[in-house]
Amino acid sequence: MPLGRALLANLFVVLMLGLAALATASEAQTLNRASAELLSDTAAVGLRSPRPLDIRRFEGADIGTLRRPPSIDERALMRFLHQADANLARAVDAADPALRRATLEALAGARAIERAIPANPLRRAEIVDRGGVELLRAAARPVDGLGDALLLLDGSMRAGRLPDNALARFGRALDAQGDAFARAWRTHIVPNWELVVAGGLVTALLIEPERFIDAAGRFTAHAVAAFTDLGIEVGASVAEGIWQGIWRSIQRRIESGTAWTLLVPVVALAALAAVIIARRRSARRGLNRRKGGKST
Repeated sequence: MPLGRALLANLFVVLMLGLAALATASEAQTLNRASAELLSDTAAVGLRSPRPLDIRRFEGADIGTLRRPPSIDERALMRFLHQADANLARAVDAADPALRRATLEALAGARAIERAIPANPLRRAEIVDRGGVELLRAAARPVDGLGDALLLLDGSMRAGRLPDNALARFGRALDAQGDAFARAWRTHIVPNWELVVAGGLVTALLIEPERFIDAAGRFTAHAVAAFTDLGIEVGASVAEGIWQGIWRSIQRRIESGTAWTLLVPVVALAALAAVIIARRRSARRGLNRRKGGKST
């Protein structure tokens, strides 16, 4: 198949996937105070927190902006909640479906953090206070080395070496890039912690994780250069698998209910490809006409 037709065919497939995903897009829901209290109280139970969580970290959060964990055992989480606080469990059961799901995701994240940092319940609560909904929802996904990552971030924040929103940004990056981000963090950030914090690499990575890790889960050239500048060697990745990366990006947006944001760039790309192909065809027709004129 000619290159132009292959490009147009691929763009058409992406466009159709983007349009189909619109049907699955969910409406965002901002937490009011009552909803925030329900979520924070449930998270505190999951953390086995010795004190209530800071409601300000939950009020106003948009529970529709983050990806859902691929799988949580809602029945097991409800059983845990019923055993811990029957009244709270009844309130969660009575909530609307979106809030109920978000609350159980937060509970799953809280349970994961409790297991990752078992010895210090007060510090667990302080970490979640700083990380908020973003951290809880991201922690609901299985993450190797979660405890080490959170303790290192929290310790550097306390020392003034990282900004106050570092834990929340860690949650957003982990939510947006999933296993790829967690693997890069565990493999290259944690073992070189003092260097990457002092060199500003942790802050930069948390602000713009997509500049360091691409949609297919590989380090970008920018990431390799940044690590190299600090004297840290990482395996450089060749920019390949473009369509695989696009497909993963679409999957993430479908899961988060924000697939509609793909519509504008996809339509623009499709239009650009159509214009390029049309111009090439026009040029070929002109060339053929000139050749035909010369032959007569």
